[in-house]
Amino acid sequence: MLPDAEKTRLLDGGKIESDFSYKTRFANLAVSPKGFSFNVLHSVKQTNYDLDTAGKRILPGRVMDRTVVQRHQFGYSDSTGKLVGNFEIIYNDYADAKLGMTANMILFMEGDKLVILRLPGGYSDLFAAGGKYKPGTASVRTEIVVKDGKVTRTAVSETFDVDPETLKMTPTGEKRTTVDFAEIGEGK
Repeated sequence: MLPDAEKTRLLDGGKIESDFSYKTRFANLAVSPKGFSFNVLHSVKQTNYDLDTAGKRILPGRVMDRTVVQRHQFGYSDSTGKLVGNFEIIYNDYADAKLGMTANMILFMEGDKLVILRLPGGYSDLFAAGGKYKPGTASVRTEIVVKDGKVTRTAVSETFDVDPETLKMTPTGEKRTTVDFAEIGEGK
């Protein structure tokens, strides 16, 4: 389990300020001769605040707490020998939640780091000002390193607005880096 990560960030081109924390757990590992799969469970506490023209929060905020389960599946490509896969959101208990959002992924080692590239495809609903949503997606590069009994996960993400008719992606300019730490051991 990765511990709570408490953050404040801007969304929707700086029109929303979001306070959030989350816990991440891994479950249901299944291994076959050609690949593996597992679930990732995210417990998210989030409150979104629209910002006025001076950049101040407009109260009250909108509580967007939720539990999300992603199913990750990876297999070895016969043509390249590389580990490729995807994930799908299979559960989301938020009232407006939509299931089925997917992304393709590639895994590889870079020195002592496991690198996971999440490649955008299609779109999902991203938070927008006024309690609305907009079509968008994200690309994410995650690096996982184990050193001195600690796991460090660093994720760098970039979000894109998506034209739902053509699937053309336009960078929003929102890039963020998230770093999580966890100790390895029994009960950790």
